[in-house]
Amino acid sequence: MSFTGDWSVNWDIFRAEYEDYVLVTGTAEKDKKIQTATLRSVMGSECRHVYRHNLNLSVAGTGDPAVILDELEKYFKPAKNTIYERYVFGSCKQEEGESIDNFVTRLRERAATCEYGQLKDEMIRDKIVLGVANESIRRRLLREKGLTLITAIEMCRAAEQTDIRMRAMDMSTTSPPHTEAVHAVAKQHSRQNQWKQSNPPRTGDTGLVQFTIPGDVLKVEHAQPGALTKEQLINKYRDVFNSPVESVPGEVHFDLDPNVPAVQSAPRNVPIAMKAAVKAQLDKKRWLKLPFGVSVAPEVYQRKQYELLAGLKGIEPIADDILVVGCGDTDNEAESDHDAKLVALMERCREVKLRLGLKKLQFKSYDLRVIYKPGPEMFISNTLSRATAGCAGRGTVYQRHTICSLQQEQEDVQHVNQADYLNVSSQRLEQIRRHTDRDECLQALKNTVLVGWPDVKEEAPLIAREYSPFRDEISVQNGVLFQGQKVIIPKSLRPEMLTRIHSSHIGGEACYRHAQETLYWPNMQTEIKDFVSTCSTCNVYAHNQQKETMLSHDLPTRPWQILSMDMFTHRQKDYLLIVDHYSDFWEIELLPDMSAETVIKRCKSQFARHGQPERVITDNGPQFTSQFTRFASEWEFEHVTSSPRHPKANGKAESAVKIAKNLLRKAAHDGDDPWKAILHWRNTPTENMGSSPAQRLMSRRLKTSIPATNKLLEPVVVVGVTEKLRHRKQLAKSF
Repeated sequence: MSFTGDWSVNWDIFRAEYEDYVLVTGTAEKDKKIQTATLRSVMGSECRHVYRHNLNLSVAGTGDPAVILDELEKYFKPAKNTIYERYVFGSCKQEEGESIDNFVTRLRERAATCEYGQLKDEMIRDKIVLGVANESIRRRLLREKGLTLITAIEMCRAAEQTDIRMRAMDMSTTSPPHTEAVHAVAKQHSRQNQWKQSNPPRTGDTGLVQFTIPGDVLKVEHAQPGALTKEQLINKYRDVFNSPVESVPGEVHFDLDPNVPAVQSAPRNVPIAMKAAVKAQLDKKRWLKLPFGVSVAPEVYQRKQYELLAGLKGIEPIADDILVVGCGDTDNEAESDHDAKLVALMERCREVKLRLGLKKLQFKSYDLRVIYKPGPEMFISNTLSRATAGCAGRGTVYQRHTICSLQQEQEDVQHVNQADYLNVSSQRLEQIRRHTDRDECLQALKNTVLVGWPDVKEEAPLIAREYSPFRDEISVQNGVLFQGQKVIIPKSLRPEMLTRIHSSHIGGEACYRHAQETLYWPNMQTEIKDFVSTCSTCNVYAHNQQKETMLSHDLPTRPWQILSMDMFTHRQKDYLLIVDHYSDFWEIELLPDMSAETVIKRCKSQFARHGQPERVITDNGPQFTSQFTRFASEWEFEHVTSSPRHPKANGKAESAVKIAKNLLRKAAHDGDDPWKAILHWRNTPTENMGSSPAQRLMSRRLKTSIPATNKLLEPVVVVGVTEKLRHRKQLAKSF
């Protein structure tokens, strides 16, 4: 018996082999002493040591091979710990060089002691998928639908045999000639000083007469120390300028594009005699310095500069230069701001061991003021004499304010929080955040956004891949996910949002147009249409047959220019409806009676709110006769009535009445507030118009119970409405 590895497994193997041996040799028919001697002879020296010293056998038991086997089995196979056995099974992974058949055999042996019962094959299948060494095989197994244990083993065997054959084919087709690695050689260019400081030539005696001033006459004024000078800065931070230039801290990691095919360069680009020396120098540069011959080196260096100088305001690293900008309303304020930022830069350079070139230091550029002189007063004419007065000053002011505004814009952009511009209550925002934290898919998406999307879509988490097409638009603010300006709704909140979207009981397309401006989740359009199609209230009041297209009128060019009015009754209550032809926005007024005076009062209330119209179209009802004609004359609008016995000529009003009645009936059926339904309808974009009635009339969206950002609620004038109305009118005529 072998004592290497698991004793319990080795004992089962030994006992099975021994029982076969006894059966083949006929030892079972012989005397028990012979059977006992045979057992002791085949069990091995280590097992005999256990037999002699670790077993409690009676005198009678020492001569019975069955008793000896039972005692040895108790010793080698103690009571099992199912939890530990399952832990060992769960820790199994395919080892390097281990075939899939050996791996499956090992899993079966481990699973036999785990008491999985009917789940044994499924557990082995799952462990094969999770423990197989080949990553590509694991991906294929995960993509397989209805994967079984037999299918998994066959797929792993096929992949294993394919790899073996591919390696054999590669070895037979690859040519063995010796090749040398050739590295690219890039020249290092050093930028020479373009500007050199020149000192004016010294002159001799100028002939100036010297005078001596008595001490009681001379008064010395001790001036306050001015701004930092170049010499003071160099003396204070001498270690920053004079120390040897060191490498920027950090390592650079290159990822090679696997889609680019390998190319073998032509031989003898470098002479054989120089090959060893060139290779040694290139290897030293490759491992110790980042060569600027690499195409991405400037971007890497610029990013390192930003990282080292992060958090310093007014400091702008550009390539190998660092600009320090001071801002202020006066020159003194600008100099003070500049000196403070310069000192902060020097301290940061000392802290991160960033060395600066002393010869390239350009300290305190000053403003050049040009004073205009007429030609007769200028003895030597030059180019500046043709400059107009004040140009330099205006340019300087423009640059200073531009720099300050750019800095302020950068600070504002760095502190933008999309959640602050979400026009919802704090309770609703907390609800969305709480449901987002419990959503497994959105948590994976949030982690992917914060860590960074991988370059390959397949490397992203499986449950987050459906968001990959607009990965650049997704952001995380205060635990809430946004797709642009739209809120990404967690799965647990979607039923509630569907109810809110369909609160006005409008059609599926209209609900989707309403929701897509502020909300997003995958397959939102399909879910909205399915929800609307199963709405019991909408099915009760569904139209059985579409009526013929109603007559249309002249196209307006601005809001509230042409109106249509009509009366309707709902639940024994009379209403006046006024609809705008430009925006399709309608108002309804509850009428205590049907008299002309009451109708005129309701019209005045609406006209005082939206303005006087140019034309009002009504039917020939008793409310729109002589009294209404006088009202039209006083308020200076044209009153047009439809043809007698053809009330449907007022098509705009008839269509609006139908919509209003549907909203009121469905709200009453569900016990909802009808004014909320009207609000949602007014805020829903019209088909083929791209804007809602409220946007066309008021140039803004209305705030509803659906979350929306403040940016979406800002006023924006809708243009091109008349052209879209004309196009819609032509489509109506074609049908």
